Amino acid sequence: NCVTFAFDDGPPLRLSLGGYQECGTGGQLWDASVVLALFLRAHDLILGDVVELGAGCGLPGIDVARRGVARSVTLTDVMLALAEANAQQNGADVRVARYDWGDAQDFVCDVLLGADVCYSPLHADLLARVVRDTEAPIAVFASLSNRSDFGTLVKLLEHEFAVTEHAI
Repeated sequence: NCVTFAFDDGPPLRLSLGGYQECGTGGQLWDASVVLALFLRAHDLILGDVVELGAGCGLPGIDVARRGVARSVTLTDVMLALAEANAQQNGADVRVARYDWGDAQDFVCDVLLGADVCYSPLHADLLARVVRDTEAPIAVFASLSNRSDFGTLVKLLEHEFAVTEHAI
């Protein structure tokens, strides 16, 4: 399986997808990752060192790296072969790092990204800890309002962090 994104500012971005058996949830292209990539393109927010949590097939992070709007990009997930292959296939200079919720993390970044990363209140608590420990000045998370994790994500952001804007 493969999906191609044709943007106006360069060659198409082609992502391979994987089956659940091989890649788990990271083998899918989730709608929120498309929304996050388009949001980042529209707002030119990315500068400095970027870490994408739960990158899966890697769309937002690979697009940021390929466009050259970040000093560095690290894609994190439990299974990384697909993200790494997609980055190589698209000529994106990224680092990949295994990261599972609850693991000790040692990444330092200016911008923390995530799409559909809160599936339960437990995940929201773990995400809150990661954001606190990372101390990234900018954290951008995307979830679609019809996903079960959207309410959890909004509550997390409203109660734990200073939210300047969110849309429902």
